[in-house]
Amino acid sequence: MRKLISGISLAIAVLFFTASSASAHTELQKSNPSDGQVVTAPLERIELTFSEPPLIEGSKISLADATGTIIATGNTGLDGSTLYVPWPVDVPVGDVTVNWRAAADDGHVIDGTFTFSYTGESSPHVSNSATPINSAVPTDVVIDTPTAIATPLAVATGSTSDDNNPPRFLPILLGLAVLGAGAWALTRKKSDK
Repeated sequence: MRKLISGISLAIAVLFFTASSASAHTELQKSNPSDGQVVTAPLERIELTFSEPPLIEGSKISLADATGTIIATGNTGLDGSTLYVPWPVDVPVGDVTVNWRAAADDGHVIDGTFTFSYTGESSPHVSNSATPINSAVPTDVVIDTPTAIATPLAVATGSTSDDNNPPRFLPILLGLAVLGAGAWALTRKKSDK
């Protein structure tokens, strides 16, 4: 009887340990801008904050406009648990889709996408106040900054699972099966007496 109780106790402990370790993956906690937010002026950077610090290798943020055209960004950076890219120079007015991928140190990779709306200016202008008003030189000069071309991510919309990891409910089902077998053995032992 003591062996059976010890076995059931061990099975319960294994069940809770595997269930908690299966759910301990890095998860997206918040973003700036957030999904559906209307942004009226350029931000310093686009940020995604996770429950645990992701690895910079294997993690990426990319942007696309409403037509699906990639918006050039700087390199993806990491600041603690926050992945970020600098605010791009040429963000067009309209919907902007953020595609992201985050790699955890346990090998688990999550990805997703969200959209925000931008209503600010699509390109910066600099006023040259030293130019005389009657001059043939234009008073507004558009700054032409070279940018790198970003590579789009192949992500599934809203996906946060990794095909290489087993479903999270598998350890729970296994634990329930062990508990059921233990209970059956206990009732069978009582009926044999």
